[in-house]
Amino acid sequence: MRTLALELRSKALTWRGRWLILLVAVAVAFAGQLMPEITKAATVVDVPESAVVARCDPAAKVDQTPAFLAWLKTHNAPGTTIRFKAGGCYWMNNIIDIHDQHDLTFDGNGAVFKTYSAGFDMLPSDQRFNIVWPRLRSMWRLEGGYDLVLKNMTIVGSNGGPNPGIDPRTGKLFRWDYYCPDVDQPDTFCLEGQAGITLFGVNADNLGVWGAKVENVTVKYVFGDGINLHGWGDHKPNRKIEVRDSLFQRAGRIGAVAQVVNGALFQNNIFLTPRRSMTVIEPWAPNMGSYNVTFDHNQFIDEDDPTDAKTGHAYMFADGGNTDAHVENITYSNNTLINQQVTTYINLGPDLTRRHTTRKNIKIINNKSNITVGSPFADQAPIRAAGIVGFEVRGNTQPIQPNQRNFGVSVYGAGDGPSSGIVVKDNTFANALGALYTDPAIPDATVCNNLVGLDSSLDRACVAPLAKIDNTPPTILVPAAGSTVSGNTILSARAAASSRRVEYLISGWPVFYLAHLGDATQSPYGWVYSWASQRFPDGTYYLKARAFDRLGNHVDGPQITVTVRNATGV
Repeated sequence: MRTLALELRSKALTWRGRWLILLVAVAVAFAGQLMPEITKAATVVDVPESAVVARCDPAAKVDQTPAFLAWLKTHNAPGTTIRFKAGGCYWMNNIIDIHDQHDLTFDGNGAVFKTYSAGFDMLPSDQRFNIVWPRLRSMWRLEGGYDLVLKNMTIVGSNGGPNPGIDPRTGKLFRWDYYCPDVDQPDTFCLEGQAGITLFGVNADNLGVWGAKVENVTVKYVFGDGINLHGWGDHKPNRKIEVRDSLFQRAGRIGAVAQVVNGALFQNNIFLTPRRSMTVIEPWAPNMGSYNVTFDHNQFIDEDDPTDAKTGHAYMFADGGNTDAHVENITYSNNTLINQQVTTYINLGPDLTRRHTTRKNIKIINNKSNITVGSPFADQAPIRAAGIVGFEVRGNTQPIQPNQRNFGVSVYGAGDGPSSGIVVKDNTFANALGALYTDPAIPDATVCNNLVGLDSSLDRACVAPLAKIDNTPPTILVPAAGSTVSGNTILSARAAASSRRVEYLISGWPVFYLAHLGDATQSPYGWVYSWASQRFPDGTYYLKARAFDRLGNHVDGPQITVTVRNATGV
């Protein structure tokens, strides 16, 4: 009280004033829980060279992974920043496995982490990987946990480059473009799972302010992907992932994979000459969905082949995968492509059944390529999709090879009906026959203001929507605002007749930010969805409905509050 009196310059506090201060303090504390960028005070702990040697001595290649993981067990308190030796170099030939940790920052401090072999000469530090070793040897693996940061480091694999491993079958050094043949059961020598960084079910249960942040990290010459976002168990997704200001160079497979995720931002990164596609979202099981992923202001560079005539480096964005796995709300915006096309492949393949509703709301916006002619492949638009609901291609610069019968965009029907909600406008498709080719026809597609043809003339043949869109916001009817719910709870909303799709969104502790809850089904009782509220911790949540028209435009309805009570005796 004496200190408080001094701070208030000895002014007397009334009971009303004290209650006001108490309420403000509570409000600030609660707001601190909800604000996503609030961080805890960190303790910086340096990794001592007496415990983990920071010299990559070529004459003494001693794996430092066991030593580091043993040291970490006593220095992993939440709120800690683990700082490596400035400019140090570490032989890390096993998996740096950060398993179910939270509130940890790993600051490389400019250090380099290297492997010295392909992993055939050792066993994994975790016996869980025995049956797939060394195929799935990632260099850094963040599994489970939340509020994790990986920054300021370089990761160098042994797939060619300056630090090649030796192929035990031939005795020769591995090349960076080592190829794993496509077989039903990949053998020991298929190393395409050796990612530089693997995020595996990070923040799956939404316990963290964020899941993981990868900042200012360089990954070079790995056998597999530069960075891979994957799932675990019943394929719980990674959530709230940010990858910024990083370089992924000469990956033996894909630059970045995001195939089990709900909420990821890749921004201001460089993807340099992977062996295959720059980025991939190809979930291979029905429950491995990918939602709310954005690639913005990145550079995709092919330093080998300006014409892209080979099979590698073919796509900016490749999306195939399982028929029933959902890929929704994906945006590629403002990316620069050097010696590379704005190539996008969405949901194409030999089996197009049941795919009509698994690809939704995908946007390819304001991406620009520096090449003057497109792919030499005939009858293949660089941007292709099948079975998609809501597809916006706008503001891109993508040349087409002259004298090939190619359009800028091709969209096909699949399974149970044609695609819908297609917008193609404001693009430059030099040499193209036209901006959009569809099969079957899509009557409500919007196509306008595209530069096409040998003379880059303006395509003015715009097809407007058939009817005016009703922008009336949807309204949740059941449950009532302020209700207490438990177990499987039916949600029902009323939406405009022009709505093609309605989804429910949720926020609140421990979700923190607006997230996709589920897609509604249209019925005589409105747009309904069965919410398994027992999967959420007890507490207060905020629900609202979002309705989409046939062009992919959406309007949000008013938010309501509900309380979840499932715990016994509560």
